[in-house]
Amino acid sequence: MIMKRKQDIKKITKIIQDNNSEMINKIYKDDEASRKEFEAYLEVWERSENLKEYDHIDVDEDWQNVRSRMRLRKVSKRLPLSTFLVRIAAILVLALGLAFLLVQIMQKASTVSTQYFETASADNTELIELPDGSTISLNKNSKIIRNNDFGKTNRDVILEGEAYFEVTRNESLPFKVHSLNSTVEVLGTRFDIKTDSSEVVVGVLSGRVAFYESTNLKNRIVLDAENTGYYNAVSGKMDSHDSFDPNQIAWHTHRFIFVDLPINEVGGILADYYGLELKPAENIKSDDKVNINCSTESLDEVLYTINHSLLDKNLRLLRDDNYLIVRRQ
Repeated sequence: MIMKRKQDIKKITKIIQDNNSEMINKIYKDDEASRKEFEAYLEVWERSENLKEYDHIDVDEDWQNVRSRMRLRKVSKRLPLSTFLVRIAAILVLALGLAFLLVQIMQKASTVSTQYFETASADNTELIELPDGSTISLNKNSKIIRNNDFGKTNRDVILEGEAYFEVTRNESLPFKVHSLNSTVEVLGTRFDIKTDSSEVVVGVLSGRVAFYESTNLKNRIVLDAENTGYYNAVSGKMDSHDSFDPNQIAWHTHRFIFVDLPINEVGGILADYYGLELKPAENIKSDDKVNINCSTESLDEVLYTINHSLLDKNLRLLRDDNYLIVRRQ
């Protein structure tokens, strides 16, 4: 009987080793605590071979006593004691071996956790170079979050605030930007995303962008180059315009480009950019428009350039403390 048990144990052990040999060898070599625990299991098993008490147990009689107490019907098929013990041994060996391996797998897996990387821009813009070759320019007071599998199993980022993206093309792994309850998905292109508490605005410079509600994939629009998309997180409404205002990314290009733009609109763009409050003028003529291309370096220089470009020389755009004022002289 002992010889039979040893043969069965060897077969079972071989199966476990064949399927998990690399993991077992690594654990046995590198993890001293686990090795000692496993060797203790083996020692207990080897000592059990010397126990003879099982030969004197009348399993049939004891089993019938249990059956009578449980009121179970008698089953005609019986297992020889030796076969019964071998099956118990096999179950124990498999249980111990699998439990041991399971614990090790869980311990190893727990050390490989998902890590998240966060980049915040605070009072300055920030340039981020991603592992896939893409770049993100963060506007002030904005934030980008990605995980350690970026570029491997995903190209997903989370945006808070505003950022300009230049995405390296990868048709097998789309690039996704999640903000509020919306997702922008591209293969490779250039675009800008601006978010606030309730709205997401996407401006596309080149390529094509899929823009959709994260919880309702049917609520989506496709934006081409020189298109702008809008998503209202409160109403869920999505809209698009066949135009793109380059001043939307003036914080990135450091240039204002005004083409036939009414002076009150120009004042609004400058007020937002420089953190001022606009006081627009009334009764502005339709031909009082601004046509300039200038640097964003100095507000005083921008105002000087604008005022000297206006056809109406009595119309002025001025700064007064925290206000930007449009008025006639």
